[in-house]
Amino acid sequence: AIKNTVRMHKEKEIEQNELQETAGVSLALADRAGICECEKCSKIAGEEPNAKDRLVWHFMNEVARGVDKELPGRKIILYAPYFELTQPPADVKIEPNIIAVSCRSYSWDKGTGQKPDDPFIPQYREWITSIQTAGAEQAVYDYVLMSVSPQPLDILDAFDEYKKLGYKYYQPEVMQRNEQTWPILWALAQASWGSEKAPRELMKEYCQDYYGEENGKFVVWLLEEMTANSRNTRRICYGNTYICARMLPETLVKNARHKIRNALRIAAPGKERERMQNFSDSIEVHFRVAEMSRAHKDALNYRTEEKIKNVRDMAVDFLRFWDGHNVAKLFSCNILSVPSTILKINFASLKPKARKNNFADESILKKTLFIGEEVPSDISKLQVLPEVWKLKLDPRSTGEKENWKAVDLSDNTENGWQEISTWNFIESQGYGNPRHIDGHFWYRLRFMPEKFPAGKKVFLRIGSLDDEGIIYLNGEKVGERKYGKDGHEWKKSFAVDVTAAFRPGQENVLAVHGYDAQGAGGIWRPCALYTR
Repeated sequence: AIKNTVRMHKEKEIEQNELQETAGVSLALADRAGICECEKCSKIAGEEPNAKDRLVWHFMNEVARGVDKELPGRKIILYAPYFELTQPPADVKIEPNIIAVSCRSYSWDKGTGQKPDDPFIPQYREWITSIQTAGAEQAVYDYVLMSVSPQPLDILDAFDEYKKLGYKYYQPEVMQRNEQTWPILWALAQASWGSEKAPRELMKEYCQDYYGEENGKFVVWLLEEMTANSRNTRRICYGNTYICARMLPETLVKNARHKIRNALRIAAPGKERERMQNFSDSIEVHFRVAEMSRAHKDALNYRTEEKIKNVRDMAVDFLRFWDGHNVAKLFSCNILSVPSTILKINFASLKPKARKNNFADESILKKTLFIGEEVPSDISKLQVLPEVWKLKLDPRSTGEKENWKAVDLSDNTENGWQEISTWNFIESQGYGNPRHIDGHFWYRLRFMPEKFPAGKKVFLRIGSLDDEGIIYLNGEKVGERKYGKDGHEWKKSFAVDVTAAFRPGQENVLAVHGYDAQGAGGIWRPCALYTR
């Protein structure tokens, strides 16, 4: 690593024909898998939390010292925090010629006590603060317009925070090329080059100059409305249709379309009108994605001819709009996965489908039920719950308000409740691309309990819930699984004490209100009741 880093620094000198002492060479190290677990490395890592971080920083410090010996003052760059590489343990000091690049993957998490005006989730702030305290120079790599999501303006607020923290390097990666990009990039560029004005103020100036005074105010209004709506969700992970739908609810879409028609009418001929037309086409793509997202989940819930036809018509209209308005000049084509997925799904043939398993083996079943923990030796009664439950996606987040946890709720197919295996992810049962199913969902199960020993507490064991959720038994909240600091809760089992809500000898109704921010989701391992 030292040899290659020195070589690359020397090549840079030749290519650029000048000495850039501040330049760094990126040094890759697998930070999600493949970190060495030999005896020597394990000894360096240690056992406590952030052990992997200790090993990575030990390696990076060794390389930094080696590079500095060969080429004094030259720097190495690595991505930290990012995924499993989070923060250095308290005893780690970082060499001064290391630039640690942080990636702001998540921008909002309501469940962590995040302040409304803070663009950093508390965990991220803790990570970057600890890296700074350990002595590293810091840089940031941020994402603009991630996949199918509109861009919340917290990227501009985050820039201000990085500036306060003393960051010297800022690099945005632009994931789309549509018209919403330019106000944000221009504001970031001006702020980077030394403007004393706040990035949001710079963005407002740009919009009024670029689109015209009145239309510029409209563009700012819409961007601010979308940002405010994003803060109403549970947890943001860019790049899925749910976040697009959340940022663009039905009422905002209707109101904004009306305002856009007026904006096009009053735009001055020439460049101003062309720019406003590009913005109109750009935001219309996101309007349509938001509408398709809601209609797609409605079709998956109800599976009636009317709802299936409705969402397929939307998908066909989207493709016509794409070609008719030459939207390919504004968007990367990966957004076409939304209508193409909808047109491929055979809604009528969706059926519960379990993963391959050998749960008939009792010892494997118990290990699965208690994944992430030791199987207790004092279980006095164990009742494995049925595999097939009822599922309903919640595209408008109305399940709590409409009391989908109620015992007497009619959870039949006519009301949008479909059978699903709880031994597999939702998406793996024909529901399609995970990025299109993220968001709120509900499970329900009616069951008769077996006879449990009197006088003992009754526990409900959820095999695995991706990402998180609230558990109700007979209409009462009995527990909750939150997405935690380590980010691995989705693959661990957990138990809740249901003794107070449990009805022995009667039908019980179990409801789980889940939320998935990214990737596959749902209840995907067996569940059970037991006493100890």
